[in-house]
Amino acid sequence: MEILVNQEPLNYSLENEELLGQVVDGLAEWLRVGRYAITAINVDDRSVPIHDRTFWQDVEVESVETLSIEALPLSQVEQTTVAAIADYCVLLRRALAERDQAAVADLSEELPFVRARLAALFPELRPSRAARELLADPELENGALPDPEPAARLEKQLDGITVILEARLREYASPEQELALTLGQLVACVDPLVDVPVQLQTGNESAAMNTVIGFTEHLSRAIRLLPLVRDPTFDVEAIRSFATGLTPHLLELQAAFEAQDTVLIGDILEYEIAPRVSELPALFPPDGPDTDQTTAAGEAKTQ
Repeated sequence: MEILVNQEPLNYSLENEELLGQVVDGLAEWLRVGRYAITAINVDDRSVPIHDRTFWQDVEVESVETLSIEALPLSQVEQTTVAAIADYCVLLRRALAERDQAAVADLSEELPFVRARLAALFPELRPSRAARELLADPELENGALPDPEPAARLEKQLDGITVILEARLREYASPEQELALTLGQLVACVDPLVDVPVQLQTGNESAAMNTVIGFTEHLSRAIRLLPLVRDPTFDVEAIRSFATGLTPHLLELQAAFEAQDTVLIGDILEYEIAPRVSELPALFPPDGPDTDQTTAAGEAKTQ
């Protein structure tokens, strides 16, 4: 069986794969390591539905002459998916607000896919066991127009999701600018992090947790942006090394929070995490935005 990836022959040796699904899974994992994703599958010049494996997964390898795979960078696939879901959310919100039964019926058919992709791309949107499922409404799921009250709830939820989607699209469009903003936000966390132990000791757990959660969200965002950055003035490897170096201390911090050990929390934040974060400005591009301006811009965007 000849294997092509983006029309280029691939020197891929089959081992114990007997079914086409096994071969495709192996190729998908190999491409994933290189941050690529399969976008189309052709078997002997015949396109097969990529998301419906029943058509091809059990086909015997010996019966296939050519397997042609099309693949795109993972970031490009994700960007296209996020943009499509953002458009969907705008259309669904409009249909609910305008009480458009026909549009709601059409859009409800895509709801399971949208939920699944949102959960995969945005773990923070996954509901807890006690929370209502994302965009959940029995009328909507059946293609019917929800009553005004649940429709209003769905509209509010769609507004929040759209804000998150638009923020992710800005990351794809301007990764260097968004990374600079995020690094500035991380630097701005230094003083609040040092205040966390005092807040815990004085019963202000909410403020303390908000500070730590905000810091970890900024750090996660910086890590997510690194593969998208193409500007050589950013020392991507140094930033990645910074993030990697923080990981064991964040794990210690999590354990300290679980043990409610405020002394250990204070030591980790003051002597391990805060000093490292204060060194971040040295990783900014020489001609990049200064920390104060970057932080102010980042705070303005979140308001």
